[in-house]
Amino acid sequence: MGFYMNHPVFSTFCVTATCASTLMILALALARPRTALCDGSVQHGIPTEPTSSITLTVLYDNYRHSEELETGWGFSCLVEGLDKTILFDTGGSGSILLNNMKRLGVKPDEIDIIVLSHNHHDHTGGLEALLAENRSVTVFIPVSFPERFKSRVRDAGASVVAVSHACRICEGAQSTGELGKTIREQALCISTAGGLFVITGCAHPGVLQIVRTARDLSPAGVCGVMGGFHMKGFSAKKIGRIIGGLKEAGIRVGLPCHCSGDLTRQMMRESFKGERNNIGVGAKVRLTPEALAKTNGRN
Repeated sequence: MGFYMNHPVFSTFCVTATCASTLMILALALARPRTALCDGSVQHGIPTEPTSSITLTVLYDNYRHSEELETGWGFSCLVEGLDKTILFDTGGSGSILLNNMKRLGVKPDEIDIIVLSHNHHDHTGGLEALLAENRSVTVFIPVSFPERFKSRVRDAGASVVAVSHACRICEGAQSTGELGKTIREQALCISTAGGLFVITGCAHPGVLQIVRTARDLSPAGVCGVMGGFHMKGFSAKKIGRIIGGLKEAGIRVGLPCHCSGDLTRQMMRESFKGERNNIGVGAKVRLTPEALAKTNGRN
């Protein structure tokens, strides 16, 4: 046996086999999606010419808008009308998310980009089920997400972009970058004719801070905000101060859902008047110039 192992032919075979194995491992490593970094080092500005017609559809929420859809604690919103279709957050349950998408006629393979606001299950819980249906997506997540989370997304076949500072998501959409000191969170900003429309997951850093940060991202300022505002249990006085701050920042459309609280929803309906203020799962918001002008906080 020692003779054969020392034979030149055997040695050549071993070297060749080792090289082949190394090349195969290297090829697999290169083929595996990596994590890119969106750190604001490259200028990623909102385009000066916003898209004229954008539709936001709430796919997941604990408030009900459509009786045909299932509610659940969490939030997810589909953004259509840009050059890429964006899913912002994925709710807390993959089965609820996919069932609601099916009832609304939304196909998983039509989604190009997923943006996750923060690392809480009620905003990331549907991701695994969605990636099982469509792995050809790019997932934008705050850089502070655990590496094991990023690895699971990459292992599912998706690309990962870790966001630290404000950066471009696609034409007409931008992240605020990570905000907050304890719970790190990003919000999504959509360019409209009236300014940036901000979508929040839970607004743990404070909805007013998020809006003020977004306002500085575009010369056009901000026009609206929708999503979870993390104001459940706030007093009427505190809610009133926040509403005043939002209006001062330029907000004309305020659409709270998820963790905002019933009193917040009631007070914002009165402050930001319009037929679209009852936001919940199944609600659609059209960000056309006409629609934004219709709900302006003055009627």
